[in-house]
Amino acid sequence: QMVNDCQYRLQTQFLSALHGDNCIHTRFPIGLEQQIASWSVEELRRFHSRWYVPENATLFIVGDIDEEKTIQQVNQAFANIPKAGLSVGEPWQYDATSLLRPKVDGRPEILHRFVQPDSLAPGEEILSLKEWQSDLQVSVATNDLMQGMQVTWAAKTPLSPARTLEGLSKWLCQRLVVEAVRLRFSSRWRSGVIPCSLHSYDSAREAVNITTLTIMAEPSRWQDRCEEVLEEVLTIIGHGVAEDELDLAKRMCLDRVAEAA
Repeated sequence: QMVNDCQYRLQTQFLSALHGDNCIHTRFPIGLEQQIASWSVEELRRFHSRWYVPENATLFIVGDIDEEKTIQQVNQAFANIPKAGLSVGEPWQYDATSLLRPKVDGRPEILHRFVQPDSLAPGEEILSLKEWQSDLQVSVATNDLMQGMQVTWAAKTPLSPARTLEGLSKWLCQRLVVEAVRLRFSSRWRSGVIPCSLHSYDSAREAVNITTLTIMAEPSRWQDRCEEVLEEVLTIIGHGVAEDELDLAKRMCLDRVAEAA
């Protein structure tokens, strides 16, 4: 009831469409009042004892540390905690359920239909908007409280591991590109309201990276607005970003890190 507004309903519809390839889309809302009222104390205790176990916990350690020494210290600290015996394998033996959790009997796998970005060969031109294929998974949602119209492109890609300097560099480059594209949008529509927003984030719970491009428009002009935004995206793909745009993106990212710290 506290979040049952227009924005929440739109977000629920978006996530349901995004995760239509797995069981996540069936879990909104997570828990109905009549379901909660029907549970017994014994059922809650059984659920807690089965799933709230060390095998389902993930320990994150971030910093300039000695890896072997840290592993020894972690093993010493947690060695005496008994295992529930529900997991199969070790957490670093990844499965299709999650990059962060081992397999557990009885827990449904969460699979994703990933988008694999295509690499352009030297001299190969980018397809124009009219040449794009129409094999996209399309979902339409409405809400009486929503003003105007919005079109959202969403893509799911595997999480990028950052266990090495090379992996971390790749992850940072992806974030810088997203920031640079945002700056390009701000530059093009400097005189008015920016008609689009770009976001890319890692969702550890679903073990997936989600990138979304949302375009806001009047219902009568949505096609024109989509072409304007996507043409700008295609220009960036074909010609890259300018050095000053990349430098500004770096400074903005560093400012956010400093502010968060």
